[in-house]
Amino acid sequence: MRLYYINNGITLTSLSNPNYIINNHIYDIATNGITLVSSDYVETIGNTINRSQYGISIDINSNNNILENNILVNNEYVGFYIQGDNNKFTNNLIRNNTVYNGIYIEASTNNTFINNTVELNNPYGIYLTSTSPNNNTFINNTVINNSIGGVLIDTAVTGNNFTNNNIYDNPVNFNNSQANSVNAENNYW
Repeated sequence: MRLYYINNGITLTSLSNPNYIINNHIYDIATNGITLVSSDYVETIGNTINRSQYGISIDINSNNNILENNILVNNEYVGFYIQGDNNKFTNNLIRNNTVYNGIYIEASTNNTFINNTVELNNPYGIYLTSTSPNNNTFINNTVINNSIGGVLIDTAVTGNNFTNNNIYDNPVNFNNSQANSVNAENNYW
């Protein structure tokens, strides 16, 4: 499916058991490319979202979803906007999202990010906000060349794990200025 020059991309509301959003090309959308609202067990695979406000938005009560091999580029606000729990993000490209970071995580727990490339975003590649995104895991991700920093961990954020990630060539690679509880092992800075 190709969607372009419309107000809304694909939105699933209050759906579960499972649904699939696969191999769509979504361009020039006035709001979100893909939105999950109170939707569980959705597999979002192989989509390209270019020039939307938000690439993919995982809203509150959207849990246990798989997001894999998506390309989120040139979105106005953010590539991934995440508020759900227990979601898995694998092999996604998040590039050149310009206002609110590549990956913006708030009020989310137990999400897993594996083998994603997060590059050329503004201001940060990954931003964990002050609204308690806790116990998220980041493994083997590449976070490079973001305009202000690679990873920013804000206040009241605890228990997140960063293992075997390549986080480099950002003005500040890893900012945990609030001294929150973070487990960071075997990362390349």
